[in-house]
Amino acid sequence: MNDVIRIYFDVDSLEEAFKEEFGEEAILDIVSFNVYESSSKDGTFAQIDTVDFDPRKEFIETDQQTSLDYWFRLAWVDSSSVESELSDPTLAENIERIIDDVIGELGDTDRNQPAFTDEEYLSMIRNSHGRISSSPNMVNLKESREYVVALLVRTQACFKLAYRNAGRYPIELPDGLKTDKGQRVDHYLDIAKALEKQWNEMKRDLGSVDEDGELTGTPKMQVIDTTKTTFFKDPNKMGGNRYGTGIHGRQV
Repeated sequence: MNDVIRIYFDVDSLEEAFKEEFGEEAILDIVSFNVYESSSKDGTFAQIDTVDFDPRKEFIETDQQTSLDYWFRLAWVDSSSVESELSDPTLAENIERIIDDVIGELGDTDRNQPAFTDEEYLSMIRNSHGRISSSPNMVNLKESREYVVALLVRTQACFKLAYRNAGRYPIELPDGLKTDKGQRVDHYLDIAKALEKQWNEMKRDLGSVDEDGELTGTPKMQVIDTTKTTFFKDPNKMGGNRYGTGIHGRQV
Protein backbone atom coordinates (compact mmCIF):
# COMPACT_ATOMS: atom_id res chain seq x y z
CA MET A 1 0.00 0.00 0.00
CA ASN A 2 1.32 3.42 -0.98
CA ASP A 3 2.23 6.08 1.54
CA VAL A 4 -0.01 9.14 1.53
CA ILE A 5 1.90 12.10 0.13
CA ARG A 6 1.17 15.74 0.82
CA ILE A 7 1.49 18.61 -1.67
CA TYR A 8 1.12 22.15 -0.39
CA PHE A 9 -0.31 25.20 -2.15
CA ASP A 10 -0.49 28.90 -1.28
CA VAL A 11 -4.12 30.09 -1.18
CA ASP A 12 -3.09 33.76 -1.53
CA SER A 13 -1.19 33.00 -4.73
CA LEU A 14 -4.16 31.04 -6.07
CA GLU A 15 -6.49 33.96 -5.35
CA GLU A 16 -4.12 36.35 -7.14
CA ALA A 17 -3.97 34.04 -10.16
CA PHE A 18 -7.75 33.68 -10.15
CA LYS A 19 -8.30 37.46 -10.07
CA GLU A 20 -5.69 37.97 -12.79
CA GLU A 21 -7.62 35.61 -15.05
CA PHE A 22 -11.21 36.54 -14.17
CA GLY A 23 -11.00 40.10 -12.78
CA GLU A 24 -10.52 41.78 -9.40
CA GLU A 25 -14.10 41.09 -8.29
CA ALA A 26 -13.84 37.38 -8.96
CA ILE A 27 -14.29 35.06 -5.98
CA LEU A 28 -12.01 32.05 -5.59
CA ASP A 29 -13.96 29.24 -7.20
CA ILE A 30 -12.17 25.93 -6.64
CA VAL A 31 -14.01 22.64 -6.29
CA SER A 32 -11.13 20.20 -6.58
CA PHE A 33 -7.55 19.65 -7.65
CA ASN A 34 -6.39 17.27 -10.36
CA VAL A 35 -3.06 15.66 -9.50
CA TYR A 36 -0.52 14.79 -12.20
CA GLU A 37 2.78 12.90 -11.96
CA SER A 38 5.91 12.22 -14.00
CA SER A 39 9.16 10.39 -13.29
CA SER A 40 11.11 13.43 -14.52
CA LYS A 41 10.65 17.16 -14.05
CA ASP A 42 10.49 17.84 -17.79
CA GLY A 43 8.62 14.65 -18.68
CA THR A 44 5.02 14.00 -19.70
CA PHE A 45 2.64 14.33 -16.76
CA ALA A 46 -0.32 11.96 -16.44
CA GLN A 47 -3.32 12.52 -14.17
CA ILE A 48 -3.44 10.13 -11.21
CA ASP A 49 -6.09 11.55 -8.89
CA THR A 50 -8.75 14.18 -8.22
CA VAL A 51 -8.93 15.58 -4.68
CA ASP A 52 -11.72 17.73 -3.25
CA PHE A 53 -10.69 21.23 -2.24
CA ASP A 54 -10.88 21.87 1.50
CA PRO A 55 -10.61 25.64 2.19
CA ARG A 56 -9.38 24.86 5.73
CA LYS A 57 -6.22 23.24 4.36
CA GLU A 58 -3.32 24.48 2.26
CA PHE A 59 -2.39 21.04 0.99
CA ILE A 60 -3.85 18.04 -0.75
CA GLU A 61 -3.12 14.38 -0.04
CA THR A 62 -3.07 11.38 -2.34
CA ASP A 63 -1.86 7.78 -2.30
CA GLN A 64 -2.25 7.19 -6.03
CA GLN A 65 1.34 8.04 -6.95
CA THR A 66 3.54 5.52 -8.73
CA SER A 67 6.50 6.40 -6.55
CA LEU A 68 7.31 8.93 -3.82
CA ASP A 69 10.24 10.28 -5.82
CA TYR A 70 8.14 11.37 -8.80
CA TRP A 71 7.45 14.98 -9.74
CA PHE A 72 3.91 16.33 -9.29
CA ARG A 73 1.81 19.11 -10.76
CA LEU A 74 -1.62 20.36 -9.72
CA ALA A 75 -4.49 21.96 -11.60
CA TRP A 76 -7.57 23.39 -9.89
CA VAL A 77 -11.06 22.75 -11.22
CA ASP A 78 -13.88 25.29 -10.76
CA SER A 79 -17.64 24.83 -10.34
CA SER A 80 -18.08 24.85 -14.13
CA SER A 81 -15.63 21.91 -14.44
CA VAL A 82 -13.05 24.17 -16.08
CA GLU A 83 -9.48 23.10 -15.33
CA SER A 84 -6.68 25.59 -14.82
CA GLU A 85 -3.20 25.36 -16.27
CA LEU A 86 -0.84 22.97 -14.53
CA SER A 87 1.35 24.28 -11.74
CA ASP A 88 5.12 24.10 -11.93
CA PRO A 89 6.56 20.65 -11.05
CA THR A 90 7.12 19.99 -7.37
CA LEU A 91 8.10 17.12 -5.09
CA ALA A 92 6.27 15.31 -2.30
CA GLU A 93 6.67 16.69 1.22
CA ASN A 94 8.89 13.91 2.57
CA ILE A 95 11.27 14.17 -0.41
CA GLU A 96 11.38 17.95 0.06
CA ARG A 97 12.15 17.36 3.74
CA ILE A 98 15.18 15.22 2.89
CA ILE A 99 16.48 17.79 0.39
CA ASP A 100 15.99 20.64 2.89
CA ASP A 101 17.88 18.64 5.52
CA VAL A 102 20.82 17.99 3.19
CA ILE A 103 21.12 21.52 1.81
CA GLY A 104 21.02 22.82 5.38
CA GLU A 105 23.76 20.46 6.52
CA LEU A 106 25.97 21.23 3.53
CA GLY A 107 25.31 24.98 3.58
CA ASP A 108 23.97 24.78 0.02
CA THR A 109 21.19 27.22 0.87
CA ASP A 110 21.55 29.72 -1.97
CA ARG A 111 19.15 28.07 -4.40
CA ASN A 112 19.89 30.70 -7.05
CA GLN A 113 23.46 29.38 -7.28
CA PRO A 114 23.18 25.84 -5.92
CA ALA A 115 25.97 23.32 -5.62
CA PHE A 116 23.37 20.72 -6.61
CA THR A 117 19.98 21.21 -8.26
CA ASP A 118 16.84 19.54 -6.92
CA GLU A 119 17.07 17.07 -9.82
CA GLU A 120 20.61 16.16 -8.75
CA TYR A 121 19.55 15.75 -5.13
CA LEU A 122 16.62 13.61 -6.25
CA SER A 123 18.98 11.36 -8.20
CA MET A 124 21.10 10.95 -5.06
CA ILE A 125 17.95 10.18 -3.03
CA ARG A 126 17.02 7.44 -5.49
CA ASN A 127 20.51 5.94 -5.32
CA SER A 128 20.47 6.12 -1.53
CA HIS A 129 17.05 4.49 -1.25
CA GLY A 130 18.35 1.65 -3.40
CA ARG A 131 20.91 0.90 -0.69
CA ILE A 132 18.24 0.30 1.96
CA SER A 133 15.45 -1.22 -0.14
CA SER A 134 15.16 -3.80 -2.90
CA SER A 135 11.90 -2.28 -4.15
CA PRO A 136 12.20 -0.79 -7.67
CA ASN A 137 9.86 2.08 -6.74
CA MET A 138 9.92 4.24 -3.64
CA VAL A 139 6.41 3.22 -2.63
CA ASN A 140 6.96 3.69 1.10
CA LEU A 141 9.49 5.66 3.12
CA LYS A 142 9.13 5.41 6.87
CA GLU A 143 9.95 8.62 8.68
CA SER A 144 12.66 6.80 10.63
CA ARG A 145 14.34 5.96 7.30
CA GLU A 146 14.44 9.56 6.10
CA TYR A 147 17.45 10.16 8.35
CA VAL A 148 19.29 7.21 6.80
CA VAL A 149 18.51 8.35 3.24
CA ALA A 150 19.57 11.92 4.09
CA LEU A 151 22.87 10.64 5.51
CA LEU A 152 23.59 8.62 2.36
CA VAL A 153 22.73 11.62 0.17
CA ARG A 154 25.15 13.79 2.18
CA THR A 155 27.82 11.14 1.69
CA GLN A 156 27.34 11.14 -2.09
CA ALA A 157 27.28 14.94 -2.18
CA CYS A 158 30.55 15.23 -0.25
CA PHE A 159 32.31 12.74 -2.53
CA LYS A 160 31.02 14.67 -5.55
CA LEU A 161 32.17 18.00 -4.08
CA ALA A 162 35.61 16.54 -3.36
CA TYR A 163 35.83 15.30 -6.95
CA ARG A 164 34.79 18.71 -8.31
CA ASN A 165 37.55 20.37 -6.34
CA ALA A 166 40.17 17.74 -7.18
CA GLY A 167 41.88 20.22 -9.51
CA ARG A 168 42.97 22.11 -6.40
CA TYR A 169 44.36 19.04 -4.69
CA PRO A 170 48.02 19.33 -3.51
CA ILE A 171 50.47 18.18 -6.14
CA GLU A 172 53.93 17.04 -5.04
CA LEU A 173 56.73 18.80 -6.91
CA PRO A 174 60.50 18.26 -6.90
CA ASP A 175 62.37 19.30 -3.76
CA GLY A 176 59.27 18.73 -1.62
CA LEU A 177 57.37 21.76 -2.93
CA LYS A 178 53.55 21.68 -3.04
CA THR A 179 50.86 23.63 -4.81
CA ASP A 180 47.46 24.56 -3.32
CA LYS A 181 46.64 22.93 0.06
CA GLY A 182 43.42 21.49 -1.33
CA GLN A 183 41.40 22.34 1.77
CA ARG A 184 38.08 21.79 0.04
CA VAL A 185 39.01 18.29 -1.11
CA ASP A 186 40.26 17.31 2.35
CA HIS A 187 37.20 18.81 4.01
CA TYR A 188 34.64 16.98 1.88
CA LEU A 189 36.57 13.70 1.85
CA ASP A 190 36.80 13.77 5.64
CA ILE A 191 33.05 14.30 5.96
CA ALA A 192 32.22 11.67 3.33
CA LYS A 193 34.43 9.09 5.03
CA ALA A 194 32.89 9.83 8.44
CA LEU A 195 29.39 9.51 7.02
CA GLU A 196 30.27 6.29 5.22
CA LYS A 197 31.63 4.89 8.49
CA GLN A 198 28.38 5.82 10.23
CA TRP A 199 26.39 4.09 7.45
CA ASN A 200 28.41 0.90 7.89
CA GLU A 201 27.63 0.98 11.61
CA MET A 202 23.95 1.60 10.84
CA LYS A 203 23.78 -1.45 8.59
CA ARG A 204 24.71 -3.61 11.56
CA ASP A 205 21.93 -2.00 13.59
CA LEU A 206 19.36 -2.32 10.81
CA GLY A 207 19.97 -6.03 10.28
CA SER A 208 17.44 -8.09 8.30
CA VAL A 209 15.14 -7.22 5.39
CA ASP A 210 11.36 -7.00 5.94
CA GLU A 211 8.52 -8.06 3.62
CA ASP A 212 8.70 -4.70 1.78
CA GLY A 213 12.36 -5.28 0.96
CA GLU A 214 13.59 -2.67 3.44
CA LEU A 215 16.22 -3.04 6.12
CA THR A 216 14.68 -3.31 9.57
CA GLY A 217 15.83 -2.24 13.03
CA THR A 218 16.60 1.12 14.63
CA PRO A 219 19.89 2.79 13.66
CA LYS A 220 22.02 4.62 16.21
CA MET A 221 22.29 8.26 15.24
CA GLN A 222 25.49 10.27 15.49
CA VAL A 223 26.26 13.90 14.75
CA ILE A 224 28.71 14.47 11.90
CA ASP A 225 29.93 18.06 11.56
CA THR A 226 29.29 19.01 7.94
CA THR A 227 29.17 22.75 8.45
CA LYS A 228 32.48 23.70 10.07
CA THR A 229 33.72 25.00 6.72
CA THR A 230 31.37 26.54 4.15
CA PHE A 231 32.44 26.96 0.55
CA PHE A 232 29.19 28.31 -0.87
CA LYS A 233 28.22 31.91 -1.54
CA ASP A 234 25.44 33.40 0.62
CA PRO A 235 25.27 30.40 2.99
CA ASN A 236 22.45 31.97 4.99
CA LYS A 237 20.20 32.62 2.01
CA MET A 238 17.34 30.17 1.81
CA GLY A 239 15.43 30.34 -1.45
CA GLY A 240 12.03 29.62 0.13
CA ASN A 241 9.66 28.19 -2.45
CA ARG A 242 12.26 27.20 -5.02
CA TYR A 243 9.71 26.45 -7.72
CA GLY A 244 8.47 30.02 -8.07
CA THR A 245 4.81 29.01 -7.90
CA GLY A 246 1.95 29.01 -5.44
CA ILE A 247 1.98 25.22 -5.37
CA HIS A 248 4.83 23.26 -3.88
CA GLY A 249 5.73 20.14 -1.99
CA ARG A 250 6.54 21.88 1.28
CA GLN A 251 6.33 25.36 2.72
CA VAL A 252 9.71 26.69 3.84
